[in-house]
Amino acid sequence: MRIEGPSEQGFLSPYSLRCDEALSCPFDLRVGALSSREVLEPEVLLGKVITVFVANPAGQERIFSGVVRDFRLGDLAGRGQRHVALTVVPRLALLQRSHDNRVFQDITVIDVVKRILQRDHGHDIECLVSGKQRVRGYIVQYGETTREFVERILAEDGFFYYFRHERGRHVMVIGDDSASFPDHADGDIEFSANAPIGGGLTAWHAGFAAQLGRYTLGGFDELKPSATVRETATAHHRIEPTASIESYHYSGLPLREGLAAEGASCGIEREECGFRGAHGESLYARLAPGVRCRLSRHPVSAERGGTWAVTAVSHEAAAGDALPEGGSAFYRNSFRAIPIDTRFRPPLRERPPMPGPQTATVVGEAGEEIVCDAYGRIKVQFHWDRDGKRDEHSSCWIRVMQPVAGNRWGAIFIPRVGQEVVVQFLEGNPDQPLVTGSVYNGDNHPPWALPSAKTQSGIVTRTTPGGQLSNANILRFDDKKGSEEVWIRAERDSRRETVHDETITVGHDQSICIDHDRSLTVNNGSDSVVIAKGNGSVSVREGNYTLDAARSITLSCGESAIELSPSGIEIRAAAVTIRGTTNIDIDGELTNVNGTSFLVLKGGIVRIN
Repeated sequence: MRIEGPSEQGFLSPYSLRCDEALSCPFDLRVGALSSREVLEPEVLLGKVITVFVANPAGQERIFSGVVRDFRLGDLAGRGQRHVALTVVPRLALLQRSHDNRVFQDITVIDVVKRILQRDHGHDIECLVSGKQRVRGYIVQYGETTREFVERILAEDGFFYYFRHERGRHVMVIGDDSASFPDHADGDIEFSANAPIGGGLTAWHAGFAAQLGRYTLGGFDELKPSATVRETATAHHRIEPTASIESYHYSGLPLREGLAAEGASCGIEREECGFRGAHGESLYARLAPGVRCRLSRHPVSAERGGTWAVTAVSHEAAAGDALPEGGSAFYRNSFRAIPIDTRFRPPLRERPPMPGPQTATVVGEAGEEIVCDAYGRIKVQFHWDRDGKRDEHSSCWIRVMQPVAGNRWGAIFIPRVGQEVVVQFLEGNPDQPLVTGSVYNGDNHPPWALPSAKTQSGIVTRTTPGGQLSNANILRFDDKKGSEEVWIRAERDSRRETVHDETITVGHDQSICIDHDRSLTVNNGSDSVVIAKGNGSVSVREGNYTLDAARSITLSCGESAIELSPSGIEIRAAAVTIRGTTNIDIDGELTNVNGTSFLVLKGGIVRIN
């Protein structure tokens, strides 16, 4: 057993090792060593990559490489040496202390992992994914460590990972099918209860566990809300009574384009990982998670010839000769495995629920004041998002809650760029935001001064683009006692349409002021103005006033009337007086002046003919 690294080599002599490693889990390597230095500064070891070489007596050597996460100095061991206990982990494990809040859009999970681990942190990544990678529209990391986030999204899409150890580095290998595992470096494994110390399988226990029979996954597609998004996958091994047991999960996500079927299939495969398994003990130093091995020798013939995928290994080793007091030297391990034709799917990680509602700022393309899609959805930038550019790429399209939303009817208000909106998350999922309202802030003030106008409520819109404070459509209610008022204002045009009847009742005065033209058209029916009590007047201060009728116009007062018709004008009254201060002309081709009882023609000079 020996250690290489850090750059100052030779001062550590290992004498014990324990390493636990498993699929989709960072390995944990504990090394006991003697240091030739009694004092070690933290920068000598912390964060440094070291490689530990362990060989069994048959010369089969196993390499473990990782980063020193911590070390503890112990007692003096004599000869100027001191005990040191080191914990060595993959670089991924160090990200358990890393927290971030960020958004990823239109990207595969593998690309997210590569961006975080490879690009941002310099990890070595190898991808052995055989299946199709789906592009996810929206992935949010919030309130979870970077390690937890990476493991969660990998598990959600059915990907596992393991580490391949090399001299001076470890490579994180991502896969989706255990059939792609490399063969065990030392060939077949052989059972022998009294295995030689150089290698051999010393214990083998294979068995079965009851599993459920069906896995059903449901979701909801907001773009196809009437469609049933629900798929069921059936287990390959159905044994009653557990075959009738179903595990039903509702994701709430828009599972489009067969994603529900893929998710259900992945779910039943996750369950089937526990149907058949094996636990063993061996002296094979190079057994590791992500390795396939064939059991070629076993007393039970039915066990022979099976190929297994190793899922977890715990190693123990000691080099007693490194200790001043001496001791035994050994290597052994225990491991777990599943049949190679069983697809390993890591268990789902719990997603931390998004805490409560949050607020965000509406964003969009540069120069635009209102940005939405055909469904009235908007985009926002969350206040915690330090990577967003406050543009149309800051979030996915987010639905906006409205008072009523029917098919081509309801209410709609589109929050505008720069406004602060309240965002909630369906089922606490950060990947499912929903805008539920808007709030005023230091940049966006209420439409009227508060608290002096606290009795006023209503709706004020803004002309766009480029509208100023005075450019608004307004519906305002004032509930101040004695000054109650409803104010309706149109910034430009106002249209009102009543399909059937309309009734307007005014309890006191009504005043209508029109700065330009006014036109009233009654297409079919009558028009009537009744003044029950009081006076009426029509005044044209400049210009003409015309009354026009196709059949007749009648002016009446009591028994007196003037009727105009296309055939003539008739004046009826008990007495009719025609008075011209200067002149009166009566002209017609045929003119009759008739006094039934008496006719008086009187003038200073009366001329007849």
